[in-house]
Amino acid sequence: VNEMTNSFIGFGHVRIKSSDTLNIYSDLLNYQGNTKIAELQDNVRLVDSRATLTTEHLWYDRKTRIAYYTTGGKIVDSSNVLTSTKGYYYTDLQEAYFKDNVELENPDYHMHTDTMLYHTETEVSTFFGPTTITSDENLIYCENGWYDTRNDKSQFNKNAYFLTKEQKLSGDSLYYDRVIDFGKAYNNVILTDTIQNMMILGNYGEFRRSDGYSYITDSATAVLIEKKDSLFLHSDTLWIHFDDDQNVEFLFAYKHAKFFRNDMQGKCDSLVYKFADSTIFLYTEPVLWSSENQLTADSIRIAMANDQVDSLALINSAFIISMDDTITGSTFNQIKGKTMVAYFKDNSMNCVKIYGN
Repeated sequence: VNEMTNSFIGFGHVRIKSSDTLNIYSDLLNYQGNTKIAELQDNVRLVDSRATLTTEHLWYDRKTRIAYYTTGGKIVDSSNVLTSTKGYYYTDLQEAYFKDNVELENPDYHMHTDTMLYHTETEVSTFFGPTTITSDENLIYCENGWYDTRNDKSQFNKNAYFLTKEQKLSGDSLYYDRVIDFGKAYNNVILTDTIQNMMILGNYGEFRRSDGYSYITDSATAVLIEKKDSLFLHSDTLWIHFDDDQNVEFLFAYKHAKFFRNDMQGKCDSLVYKFADSTIFLYTEPVLWSSENQLTADSIRIAMANDQVDSLALINSAFIISMDDTITGSTFNQIKGKTMVAYFKDNSMNCVKIYGN
């Protein structure tokens, strides 16, 4: 004890009882009475009702009731283990601030970040800076956001993306519920499917993989990437349906659907693209343009093969019109029938069969 400096040093089995729920233990204590700061070393443990902090070197300010370390520490609560190089524990607020090499271990995932604020009562972590969350099913990256570790709900902002084995989802802001495998994406949304070579863009999306579907709306556009020519598709809303193995089964475009390829363009009210056989179905007032031909029917089916149009079927009220005099534009060839089947060669229509009427 040093009465001049109002301080003392304690050795062995040190215990500071700060409140009914907060106790600090160590092997060595250096306490400054004037500043009310305790410096604890060797086997340091800070225990409260929610979590336990362990480190080899800890400072505790009795006035502010803030504990901090700078040489590495760990906090353990009911479901998480948090480690970092630096840490500040606000015991009154039950909040911990972590800095540098922050790691959060949960039975279901691992989180790594540069800076994190963690509330021991609610078990909500808020992160500031590059953050990666990995699990057996997916990987999540962002540079700002929060994660409710107790309820498995989260929000990710700033360069955020969500990555699975088959797909990558990015947007200005992502919301994810791990329990029901449900997500939302806001603004500049991009969904990329590496298996189907497909990219879907929009400004809002919901992803319900456990229910077997997702959708993107608000300026929704899909790009089906092919070796020779890509298909661009736009509609009010694009729906993606998955099979039991979580692979994309078909794409459904609803309301004001339009699509474009160098060799073919079309529009209709709704459209379905089936990935298994690369077949496109057009419903409700479909119109199709191929070279100088305009084709209409009650519904149209387009069959693709080797990244090219192989054939198309015009079902009920089939009608083809083509310009005969390309100079004056005054003469047209017109063919009408109940059903037509058109065959293509080298991306050009070379044979049409008409059935009925």
